[in-house]
This record gives sequence, C-alpha cells and structure tokens, in this order.
Amino acid sequence: MVFLRPVSYLRNAIASDQVQRKDRKAQPDNYGDAVCNAIMHLDKGHWLAKQAIERFSESYDGMVWASGGPTLVIEPTALINGLIN
Repeated sequence: MVFLRPVSYLRNAIASDQVQRKDRKAQPDNYGDAVCNAIMHLDKGHWLAKQAIERFSESYDGMVWASGGPTLVIEPTALINGLIN
C-alpha cells in the first residue's frame, strides 16, 4: 500500500479490502462489510487493539498458515455491528 496524500488526520481507522472503486462510485457510503488487518491506525489502548492482541495470544499456531490472520479484527468488529452472534 502506498499513500500519495497524508493520512495523519486519521484516528482509530481500519481498512476494508472488500470495496472496489466502481462500487464506491455507485454507492459512496459503501465501505464494505468486512475489515482487514493490513492497515490499522488505533490509539494506544484502543479496545480493538486489545482484542486483537488477546485473540492472537490465544490462537497463534506457528504451524498453521494465517492463524493470526484477519479474523483477529474481523470477528470483534462484526460482533459490535451485529453481523454475527
């Protein structure tokens, strides 16, 4: 990822990798239905950072590909948005 403009104004932001440019043009408020852990900017002590670290320490397995993958942030954000029980 390369940013051509400053992003220092963003606070407590997380990226979505589910939305394509053509979709955003058709629906400007469409931010996708999932987040990714590739790009995050969270304040120190943010609840999502704490959740991700806790989940990582519980689930990491060096023998399993992506055991510390996107679900570390997808599940907690889906819970608060009511997408999963």
